[in-house]
Amino acid sequence: MLVSRGTSAGGNSGEVTPVPIPNTAVKLFRVDGTCSARSWESRSLPALVPLAVLERTFQDLAITINRKNPQSVRTGRFVGLFVAAAFSGVFSIFAAEVLSTADEASFERWGIAAVYGVAETEPEIRVNGSSAVQVPISGGGSSTVFSGADTDVTMEQNLELAGVTLTWRAKKLRYNFSVSQIRRFELEFSSGPLTNSLRARDGFRAGLGVAGSFVPVSIASVGIGWNLDYRHLRAGLDRFASGGIVTSANQDFAQDEFQAAVTAAWRWKAIQPYAGLKIQRRTTRLTDGGTKESIRGTSDGVSPMVGVEWTPILGESGIIEASFVDEKSITASWLIKF
Repeated sequence: MLVSRGTSAGGNSGEVTPVPIPNTAVKLFRVDGTCSARSWESRSLPALVPLAVLERTFQDLAITINRKNPQSVRTGRFVGLFVAAAFSGVFSIFAAEVLSTADEASFERWGIAAVYGVAETEPEIRVNGSSAVQVPISGGGSSTVFSGADTDVTMEQNLELAGVTLTWRAKKLRYNFSVSQIRRFELEFSSGPLTNSLRARDGFRAGLGVAGSFVPVSIASVGIGWNLDYRHLRAGLDRFASGGIVTSANQDFAQDEFQAAVTAAWRWKAIQPYAGLKIQRRTTRLTDGGTKESIRGTSDGVSPMVGVEWTPILGESGIIEASFVDEKSITASWLIKF
């Protein structure tokens, strides 16, 4: 937006001359205090520099530089006009982006997102009892899954889930609560020469988190953010497969995960890509439904991640995120802010 007249920025700030009649409201020329205090806090209009002032400034600068060469005065005027127009255009775009960012921030006090994701991790379990995990065998009886004791077993965990996440803002922090239904869950591990798997038909995952920023993201600078999350996963494992044979199982799987992440994000129009690093600690417990004995273990991981947030309209965003190395995952979500 270019202002073609007037020499002051920030809008008119005078008042109507008071009249002698009592209890008559003296109205402001500007619209201070007419919006919610949370959004504007009774501020004036944005200060945009008039085009005429910019043009004269750059013309004078060009003429001063070329004072010794009178032939370049006309060129200086054209250069001044061009630079002033370019500067005003960039400033207008920047101001519009900042204002739209403020509008969006006031829009996103609450939010709800539909989430779908798949993930592959490698939890570790310390085997400290020969009868901790048992499965039934043909002909009756049962057999232990792990043949040794006091050994560490690394498992491959595959997970598919779908759920919802509720977010809300309090001061400068954003909190979230998520709950998801497990659509597919499988644990693969080696026991002797065989590769075995335990599978679940159902389960859930719930979590809490908090996020903030060291540097807010804007069109002019890269934003640096952080988040802390806790998630609890529980699944009932009812199928055991080994060597092409599938039998029933009665195991309870529980996992607690703590995660800390730092991200860098930047904004380009309606797209906001980001990248970061997350550190995770998982505590895994496997309990036999018959013997009530359990085995457990703790594993740590570091995973880089990348993602992009697309905001086609104010108040709605689509997010895709992927992580690598210790956790291989892809998550897609659609967020509605209100």
